[in-house]
Amino acid sequence: MLIVAGGTAAPPDPTVLELARLARTEHDASVTALLLDRGDAGEWAEVADVRQPTATAATARRVADTTGHHGRLRTPERSWLRRELGEAYASDVVVAASGPALLALEHMPDPTPPVVAVLPLADRDDDGGSPLELLDRLRRAVLTVVPSRPVLEWATRSGDEGGLGLEPDRLLHHPAARPVAVAGPRVTTAPTQIVGSGPLGWRGGTDLFVSLAAILGSQIAGRPARWTWIGDPDPDGTGDDVLAEIERRRIEDLVRIVPAAETRAEQVASADLYVATARDDPFPAAVVDAAAAGTAVVGFTPATALLGDAGREDARIADLDVAALALRVVNLVVDGEARAALAADIAAAAAAATEPAPIDDLWAAIELAAGRVP
Repeated sequence: MLIVAGGTAAPPDPTVLELARLARTEHDASVTALLLDRGDAGEWAEVADVRQPTATAATARRVADTTGHHGRLRTPERSWLRRELGEAYASDVVVAASGPALLALEHMPDPTPPVVAVLPLADRDDDGGSPLELLDRLRRAVLTVVPSRPVLEWATRSGDEGGLGLEPDRLLHHPAARPVAVAGPRVTTAPTQIVGSGPLGWRGGTDLFVSLAAILGSQIAGRPARWTWIGDPDPDGTGDDVLAEIERRRIEDLVRIVPAAETRAEQVASADLYVATARDDPFPAAVVDAAAAGTAVVGFTPATALLGDAGREDARIADLDVAALALRVVNLVVDGEARAALAADIAAAAAAATEPAPIDDLWAAIELAAGRVP
């Protein structure tokens, strides 16, 4: 088994780590982890033979990502990938554990082994590449593993309806192994911290978050408020439009934009209210992180399937109606008891939704999809 992972700010996917551990210890399988990042291999070293980029490849990628010039600067990385993936033909199955990992498989020579894509419970700013590139790769996979039922429904929905249009018989719902503890009551800080996250641009709904902040301002019902968006620019380039809109509205001091980082969960946990604005991500990881920390969540229908599971349709705003969302935010800022009740409801729903399924079931599904079981 070859696992290709990394290339994002997110930590290793716990489901894939558990799969690798099972393959090696229970099935005596040879497991290789091809990591797209250079640095401490961490838990990967315990479950697989690890391969990482050369120093030259890693430096070239870092410079390319910083400057935005991906032509010849990425040549050392491409050469390293072609060399490492050239040996993939000896694998019975290749598991792609992130968006960048899935895209990296373009360097794998024909004939390619069966590919299994594992969609991690992660914000879409972690996926890398454009949606169309990722969709093309997902359609070639023999199996795509999704972390939640909302994502499963979104994956099977047609493209005209805003989904991926993937074949249902090539999809497997395997709840993500993500621990969620129902947190106790919180004390609202001053000023009220209102946070959103995701790719900086249209997909993440950063423009909607900015409009919301512009409507409500730095004082909500007499209470100071601070607005923070956590995320890196979307590869589609719409982040520039958002930054221009912030400048046009002259609210640079109102809305703070901070880069996505491994500490995103902690940043979300420090919020008093998390606002979910993503246009095409029904189950954002940040919503689960907020729920685990006891943070109340409110947002638009496309990004708040978890609120539906919690029976809190009152906190879901349809039609991307920013004015209606603004009224709901005001109510939650003013009414601490209502905010605490909402936080408790979504925390319980998150705990139920992320109860991990047996890893043996995933192993059996992969064997079947890869054609190793009649």
